[in-house]
Amino acid sequence: MCLNGSAILHSAATSAKLYERWPGSRVVSVIVAVLSMLASVFIIASFVMSQDLRRATSRRIVVFISIADFVSCLSNTVGALHHFDSGTGCSVQAIFTTVSTLSFMFWTTTLAVYLYMSIVLDRVQLAKKLMPLFHFVGWVLPLIIGMIAYSLGGLGDSLTLATDGWCWVSVEPRYPASWRCKHAMILWMLFTMKGWELASYIIVPALYILIKVHIRRNMTREVDEPVSQGMKAALATIDRKLIIVPLAYVILRVWGTVRTFNFIFNRYGDGQEIPPTSRGLGVLNYLQALGDNGQGLVNFLLFVVFTRKVRVTIGDWLRCCTCACCVMIQKRVTRSHTTRTTNTTRTQSTSGSLKISSGRVAMLAPSERTRLLRSQGVEPSPTLIQSVDDEPNAVVTMSVNDGNSRVPGVV
Repeated sequence: MCLNGSAILHSAATSAKLYERWPGSRVVSVIVAVLSMLASVFIIASFVMSQDLRRATSRRIVVFISIADFVSCLSNTVGALHHFDSGTGCSVQAIFTTVSTLSFMFWTTTLAVYLYMSIVLDRVQLAKKLMPLFHFVGWVLPLIIGMIAYSLGGLGDSLTLATDGWCWVSVEPRYPASWRCKHAMILWMLFTMKGWELASYIIVPALYILIKVHIRRNMTREVDEPVSQGMKAALATIDRKLIIVPLAYVILRVWGTVRTFNFIFNRYGDGQEIPPTSRGLGVLNYLQALGDNGQGLVNFLLFVVFTRKVRVTIGDWLRCCTCACCVMIQKRVTRSHTTRTTNTTRTQSTSGSLKISSGRVAMLAPSERTRLLRSQGVEPSPTLIQSVDDEPNAVVTMSVNDGNSRVPGVV
């Protein structure tokens, strides 16, 4: 056992106690994760309903980022709501968290690489041809890393040492006899997430800075040429996004990295005590709960709310849906009214109720009785005549349908 070397430490009671240290942060984690999942769904929906967005490769990459972020937030939500206490459930949740988070990081880095190749290097076609490689890096490589870590026993209950309740790196991983247990945990932390995350902290901002410098340099060279107000506004928006995108990515992800290094450089592990509860660690826990699950919200703001083309597309789609609903409702109302009017007219013209005093009919001679009944469109029958003779005070009701049918009856 890495922490305290005692079986009591890793008992269900101790694990649950560590899990309950900061319950408020798990509430924050769940709320932010659910909002990010909704934001990711909205990003995907805006891509599906816009033909122009579907043509843009960069927008497809944003959708891939949103898919990975959705799965990551869903897995974190499950881990925050339910304490697995190691076991198969914890390992499965750790696999989903590891694979989806790595996929999110790799696709975020891929977006920076694609934009750099398209804008700075002006190799758009080459960047598009590299999409199969990008898919391998974004989907297959995270799965390979997750399967390796799981098969070698590196994933499991983290005792919230570097997470906000969800499972990740096991506190009792398998490791060579010559290693210290804490060294094995650090290796798995770096291999399954934090090493790649540190690399992305360097690559993503560096590429966005190079893109920003390239755009500004070209604007300076072409300053003598007239530039429309619309173009200026578009360039200003791009310039802001080139700052916000990498900055938001680093600010949101860095708190989990800080907690990981707090574990690495402190004496926790290898027979030492459990990390104590402190205000500083509690603040880091809340920040990680917000940051690790908040990327979907930030992407929604950047690529939907602050992107005019997407706003216009969504507005047009909503107006079309509203108009279509109004037209459909109006058609249903008109059709219902027409059906009722038609049925009423048909009933009045083709169906009726004929009431004749049976006493009056009984007093007539047989020939006159037959003529009276036929004048009303009813063919007299022996049953009808017998009924009139038996009940001279009754009222004979004869239904007339289309003027041809004969449906006599006695009331």
